[in-house]
Amino acid sequence: MRVSAHPQELNPHFKNRKGVSMPKAELQAKIDETKILISRGMKAHAFMKKVNKYFRKNGTCRGFPGMEEEKAVELNARANNTYANPFSRKDLEESNYELGKLKERLMELQDQQT
Repeated sequence: MRVSAHPQELNPHFKNRKGVSMPKAELQAKIDETKILISRGMKAHAFMKKVNKYFRKNGTCRGFPGMEEEKAVELNARANNTYANPFSRKDLEESNYELGKLKERLMELQDQQT
């Protein structure tokens, strides 16, 4: 028995992302959902950067505007355990990577729409 590595041979209904066609309403819903995810991701990324900046300036997360005391204590402990910022460079890089993937997906969806 021959094992195929190509998904199209395994599933005849398979199409690559660019070849997937869907109703306009469903496509628009996916675009809107992706835009919301990008917006949330950008807000989260900006929050991480602001917390790190505040921590570098003050040496603590306590007093950060809008942050609950419990969260500040948790982030202080995280930073003190690693001798770094509350959100590591890796956290920020992963956030950037995810945002990039979402933006690519949004472009693909918008290309399908036209």
